[in-house]
Amino acid sequence: MTRGEDDIVYSERYYDERFEYRHVMLPKRLLTRSQFREPHLMFEEEWRALGVRQSRGWIHYAIHDQEPWILLFKRPKGFQQLTLAQQHDHICKSDHFIDRLNQRLAEWRYRSRNMPGETECPY
Repeated sequence: MTRGEDDIVYSERYYDERFEYRHVMLPKRLLTRSQFREPHLMFEEEWRALGVRQSRGWIHYAIHDQEPWILLFKRPKGFQQLTLAQQHDHICKSDHFIDRLNQRLAEWRYRSRNMPGETECPY
């Protein structure tokens, strides 16, 4: 597949027993944006603002330190077959999950800057 430097590239979906996954490769020029100065798990509004377009229910669940322009997403298998109320419940729980992980990541960054020897990431 050929792509231009400004294209967003979406992987095929891949699966395990519980989730479907995909990764999205952003143009490297976007790394100058504030989202990448302190990498964090992004809420849907943030990754959509970068130009990522995909159906509901995807959660930005991991950061790849060496390649921060690659966003890793997952959602439960069969998400699209859930009722709207079930989808909403999943998204609310996901936002809470992202909040907790970002808080732990910020705490770890603080400790690693201010306490020598604190190098293990908490998530």
